[in-house]
This record gives sequence, structure tokens and C-alpha cells, in this order.
Amino acid sequence: FVSNEGLTRQVYSALGMIPDQDKGIVVIGLDLPNLAPAVGTSVEITSDYEKSFVLGSVGPSEGNEVISGGGGFVSFANVVPGQVDILVQPKEGEICAVFPLNESTTLTIPVYAGEVSIAAFTCQPN
Repeated sequence: FVSNEGLTRQVYSALGMIPDQDKGIVVIGLDLPNLAPAVGTSVEITSDYEKSFVLGSVGPSEGNEVISGGGGFVSFANVVPGQVDILVQPKEGEICAVFPLNESTTLTIPVYAGEVSIAAFTCQPN
């Protein structure tokens, strides 16, 4: 979920972006109960942002769906600060809820300029 400023700049550069200190970063964890990535699960947020991306075996790539061979998280770059709703779309036959597992399938979090906001969801068969 976290990296230092140098690594963040490297990832942004690979995606053709520059970190904007007036905006934030949102990272959404999407894992199975055994902490394996919830491959095929996607997520969207209700704020303007520059790009969403995932980290795969060959580096970052644009997208908002957890991919095979990658990490179990989706990041949103240069997000406009404010309250942001997180909308998870589990793959067919699964359900995802805020970690630790409870009844909530959506979440609202604050985004601050120059900071990283993190949320985690656990996905499992429905």
C-alpha cells in the first residue's frame, strides 16, 4: 500500500504522470480472506483523478481491475481532495465488503492534498 516518494515518482513517470502535491492518492486493497489478490475485482471512486493503475509483474499499468500476477490493490493518482465514495465491483459469484468483513459494501473516505488515503476490502464467494 505504501511507497517512498522516489518510488511514487518512478511509477507515475512510467505512466506518463507527475505527482500533484495539491491532490491526493487513493489506494484500495482488494484481497481474498487468505490475502491473495481478488483477481477480476474492479473499483471506482466518485472524485476526479488523473489515472487509475495496478502493479503487475512487469510494473504499473493503467486500469482499475486487480490482475493476475499483480498486487491486490488499485491506486488512483492525483485525486481531487474531499470526501470520496469507493464503489467495488466484485467478480461474478463473489461479494466484497469493508475489512474486517462486515455488512458495508461501500465506503466514504477523506482525501487530502499531498497524502495517501487507504481502504481495504475482503472478497469471498457469495
